[in-house]
This record gives sequence, structure tokens and C-alpha cells, in this order.
Amino acid sequence: WTVKMAAARLIRTPITRTLRYASSRVNIADTRVEGLKMVAMANKPVNAMSLDFLNELSDSITSLENDKSCKGIVLASDMPNLFMAGLDITEMYQKDEAHLRSFWSSVQNIWLQLNSTRLVYIAAIEGHSPAGGCLISLTADERVMKRGKYQIGLNETKLGIVAPSWFIDSYVSVIGQRQADRLLQLGHMVGPDEALALGMVDAVVDSEVRDHAITMAEPYLKIPATARHMSKMAVRGTMIDRLKQHRKADEDNFVGLIAQDKIQAGLGMYLKSLAKKQ
Repeated sequence: WTVKMAAARLIRTPITRTLRYASSRVNIADTRVEGLKMVAMANKPVNAMSLDFLNELSDSITSLENDKSCKGIVLASDMPNLFMAGLDITEMYQKDEAHLRSFWSSVQNIWLQLNSTRLVYIAAIEGHSPAGGCLISLTADERVMKRGKYQIGLNETKLGIVAPSWFIDSYVSVIGQRQADRLLQLGHMVGPDEALALGMVDAVVDSEVRDHAITMAEPYLKIPATARHMSKMAVRGTMIDRLKQHRKADEDNFVGLIAQDKIQAGLGMYLKSLAKKQ
């Protein structure tokens, strides 16, 4: 999405809907820094990437992008010990093609939006951030993670899945080709200190993660906004354009993969295993 496209979507969206989104699965609050908002994800129990949640998150960010007084966001989680889980399996199990396409389009949308937003964007990672959660954090301008027995990374291969090319683009852009190659093949997730050494996060703190994220945002907010955003897009533009140009093919690949009987059977078994643990 460009800001112009996002604005067009907001115009088509009733104001009451946008406000409801901001107060249901996504909580928005002021911070101690003028123009910087705290956006806290609250999709119980684990901030799984469901269709409705992703649309609400996108609409909430769009509303902030269209607020001239808003200059940046800190993305955090109101779920304890967790930043964001991966894709919501229930969105992919026994769903028709139209639903699968809508769901995958919402995943593409949030990646495109967060990668290209005009807003300064800091990720405050206060817990585990596997798979899709890692992907979302990779789109940030800076990432700070809480020290502890938490893990972050793209672990798709351990689930028998190959990460889409644009997931890989994000990984490579942040940690480099060699480390992305190794971690993707192994499906290996890392703890906070290793993530810092790899460059997957930019800081690790024992506490006050959100406050540290606010501090990290301040130097960005002092830079002329247009020049900063244009520089960001100059770096990320090729990666973003690659998905835009092949978006339909990527969607077709996802639907074709997920609709396979063996994949559906695997998803069903995984959901049953989760139910037994509850």
C-alpha cells in the first residue's frame, strides 16, 4: 500500500468501524513523546494473525497515517510474554478458496503497509515472536526485545512449510543472506541475546521495553519526515515492488498449497493436538 491507497480505503470505511477497531483487538494510546502513539495488539489469547485481527490492525494504522499529528508508532502487545504468534491455523483449515484468498491478501497487506508506512515504527517485543510475529517485527525501523527465555525467528521448515519469498526478503534485509540461509533451512529460532548479535533486534533490555522503544523513536522523529521516508523507501522499494508485481501469483501459490489434502490433514492434526493441550 501507498499512503494514498490507504487513505482511499479509510474513506470507504465508516468512521464508527475505525473507532471500534481501535478499541477492540488493537489499543491505541498516547506516549510521553508528542506525535508518537502506542499501538498495543490485544487479539486473545496469542495475537494470532487472523483475518479480522489483521484487518483491524491495518485499519488502526491507516487511521494514524491519516492523522497529521501522528508522526510514529510503537507496536507492542497486551498479551503477556508474547509479541505476536504466527498465522491463525483456523483461517486455513477447511475454508473455501474465496476465504483463503481474503486471508492471504490481509497478510500481504499488513506487510506492505508496515514496510512502507510514513510513520516512524518501533517494535517493542516483550516476549516470544515466532513465524508471522517475527515477520511483522522485521518491518520495523528498530526492534527492542525483552531479555528472558523468549524466542524469535522464522521456523516454517520445522512445520514442513517453505517461507514465502517476501518473508525471506525481510529476513535477508535485516540479518544478511548467510544467516538467513542458515536459520531458514534449520527453522531455528533464537533467544534475545543471539537475536541482538545477529542484528535481528537492535537492543535487548531487562525491563521497560516500551519505554526503551519510545526512546529509540526519538532520533527518527527529529529527522525531516519526507526525507526520512523517501530514504526508507529507497532502501526497501525493490523488496516491496517485488511482492506488488507478483502478488497474484503469490496468492495463487498459497491457495494451491493450503488446499492440498495432505496439508489440510496436517492442519487438522495440529488443531487437534492444540485442543488436547487445553
